[in-house]
Amino acid sequence: MILLQGSTWLQMKTTGDIHTRARNTAQLMGLLVVAAFVAAGFWIQNIDGYTIVSAIDGNAASNPLNKEVSVKRVHGWRTLRNIHYFGLLQR
Repeated sequence: MILLQGSTWLQMKTTGDIHTRARNTAQLMGLLVVAAFVAAGFWIQNIDGYTIVSAIDGNAASNPLNKEVSVKRVHGWRTLRNIHYFGLLQR
């Protein structure tokens, strides 16, 4: 991803042969980054995930140690159940 960002920046700042080489590198790195993200998505499906099993008090002080979790195989990363039940932006 760093090579993708660097080659894109170099492509915007140069002309001629360096611009062409930077464009070719950016295209290749873009494909590799997408392939890596897709591969990571398939890989993460087989990893156990954590599910929050205790009640969450939205008015309490923010403390990550104040909740209880359990390791779940079925409802872990595969379904992202915590986001469904607790939302992305919890107050």
